[in-house]
Amino acid sequence: MSVGDTADTASFAVEAVRRWWYTMGRPRFPKATKLLITADAGGSNGHRVRLWKLELAKFAREAGLTVTVCHYPSGASKWNPIVLYTGFPVSTK
Repeated sequence: MSVGDTADTASFAVEAVRRWWYTMGRPRFPKATKLLITADAGGSNGHRVRLWKLELAKFAREAGLTVTVCHYPSGASKWNPIVLYTGFPVSTK
């Protein structure tokens, strides 16, 4: 989970991927040349958001990866297995 305070949500989403890659992904999969991202179809990481695509392309070049994004259909993000398994409440306390 990534928590932040920014209005530039597409850049924030890619920064979360970038941080994951350099702290967890690359150490666990040092020979990886491809990265598959599953995302819902709305918000800052939607399939029509140009900034999301530009920032993701910049990350892919920087990391030397081929990045593929598979979007869940609108309204279907509830079937995302990550959401199902991390469905714990988030508190501000």
